[in-house]
Amino acid sequence: MPNDEEAFEAVAGLDGKEFGGRSLNVNEARPRPERTGSGAGRGPDRFSKDDYREAARQPREPRW
Repeated sequence: MPNDEEAFEAVAGLDGKEFGGRSLNVNEARPRPERTGSGAGRGPDRFSKDDYREAARQPREPRW
């Protein structure tokens, strides 16, 4: 939006309007809060790949 007044009018005009059978909730964007933590347990390295390399793959049943 070019200025704050137009942004406020857009938010006020769209908040609560129906779209696709649902009510819109429109508000001003806020910055995301800082995240803390190590991120452990996320991503591809959660499990050791060495544990499964030597194991034979089990056959799966058909899905029909």
